Amino acid sequence: MSARFCYNIFLSVVVFPFAILCKGDKCSFKDGSEGKCKLLKECPTVVQQIKTKVDPVICGINGTELIVCCKDEDLMEMVSTTTITNPVPSRTPGDISKQKCKEYSEYAYEKIQSPALLLYPYVTKKLECDFQRNRLVVGSTLAARREFPHMALIGYQPSDEIRWLCGGSLISENFVLTSAVCLFTMHDGYAKLVRIGFTNKTDPTHMLERTVSEIIPHPEYNENKYHDIGLLRLSTDINFNTYVRPACLQTEYYIPHILAIASGWGGFNITEDGSNDLLATVLEFYSVNECNNTYKRGIAVRGKLKDGIVDDFMICAGISKSVRSTCQGDGGGPLQVYHQETDEIKCMYDIIGVISFGKACGLVKNVPDVFTRVSAYIKWIEDIVWPV
Repeated sequence: MSARFCYNIFLSVVVFPFAILCKGDKCSFKDGSEGKCKLLKECPTVVQQIKTKVDPVICGINGTELIVCCKDEDLMEMVSTTTITNPVPSRTPGDISKQKCKEYSEYAYEKIQSPALLLYPYVTKKLECDFQRNRLVVGSTLAARREFPHMALIGYQPSDEIRWLCGGSLISENFVLTSAVCLFTMHDGYAKLVRIGFTNKTDPTHMLERTVSEIIPHPEYNENKYHDIGLLRLSTDINFNTYVRPACLQTEYYIPHILAIASGWGGFNITEDGSNDLLATVLEFYSVNECNNTYKRGIAVRGKLKDGIVDDFMICAGISKSVRSTCQGDGGGPLQVYHQETDEIKCMYDIIGVISFGKACGLVKNVPDVFTRVSAYIKWIEDIVWPV
């Protein structure tokens, strides 16, 4: 078989002493066993072998990505390869998100049981809301204890040590919304663990931990920085309370706010691994033209951002008077606004964006970060999280 286009100009300077194979081709190991050619990032066992200085069996190159021979059992079964396996009944996107928002808001109340000796016992409700609605001043501060009860921390375990590298948002009993980039990292493998219910990493009070049972990237995400959104299915359901409960989802394109809040355990600058305390950062919205001017050097380079910043499914936000917006460790976390309060719904946030990428991180002033616009993916999210 002649070589196919699974490699590029890099092959002109790299000599392969074997037949070049493409992704999906069968391949053989030195012991005679068979495998399948996969991108390196799709084969966690080979990633681990490379870290221990064991040379992989190389099939070829796809662009700048290495294709390696991978055993079938190495392929991560928890990574979803289909969008929706069962057809979902026709419904208006956003309706079920609004219904769930109302349901989840009940957990902002602490239920207080009357003394057991009363003839007619009763239960009262007390609103426990650590919201700082006067937070709308641009800059970063420590989050209050129950201010972001949907905030999740995502962990990876390439070795005995667990590395907590990304953020996310609890949106149901068993799903966390994050970025597609945070589902897998080249150095640390797939997302394995999720923690929620805390603000300080060293304080286990009210902290809940779950393993990840399924990883679901958006089907159109392919590392070109578009559609950078994904879901993590948790192994067991979360029991809600005033410390742990889902956020609401922004279902409409129009956002009736001039400022938004990003939250995460990211550091204050690029040299820091991250903060022990959950930080909240108030950001200003930037126009799509301002954002495109910021990232114009990266547009159409190496196949990324070939269409620039697309307002339909991206949001730009940052701080014009300071250098700290979001930083490493914040990725995948929420950009949120206060949900409009009603008699039925109080103390809730609307997730309007997912932290995707940026340039600032304590280096440059007046540089916005880019967030995946959640309202553009409401149907996709609802069909997976609430399929019936």
